[in-house]
Amino acid sequence: MLLLDELVEWDDERALCRVTLRDDDLFASDGRVPAVLAMEYMAQTVAAFVGERERRRRGQESGKTGTPKIGYLVAVRRLVLEVEYFEVGDTLSVEVRCILGEGSVGRFNCEVHAGDRLLASGSVTVLRPPEKETR
Repeated sequence: MLLLDELVEWDDERALCRVTLRDDDLFASDGRVPAVLAMEYMAQTVAAFVGERERRRRGQESGKTGTPKIGYLVAVRRLVLEVEYFEVGDTLSVEVRCILGEGSVGRFNCEVHAGDRLLASGSVTVLRPPEKETR
């Protein structure tokens, strides 16, 4: 399930995604969304970063974009939630910075903001399993 609205910025070190919280959001209740969802917003922004990096690499090599590869969220460290809930109507910016990202393991520092206000931060580690050989 995709929770983010758009990939706003991307480069070799970071990605910035945006989501506007709405009343019809699956996790919204009484005009609020639990802040613990920051973990999922972070993970999906990491997926957008990795997917865009792979798409660009494949596109440069073969001229084809291909299908995204599967990955797993394996750890969330130092998660700090500055609020208990996000408010419906808020537009959240989710930024991830790659601090380790070659091979099958990646680690990212992440922040969630509403405007200039930091709402959540943490570090996520992801794993992409090796591709199966085909014969």
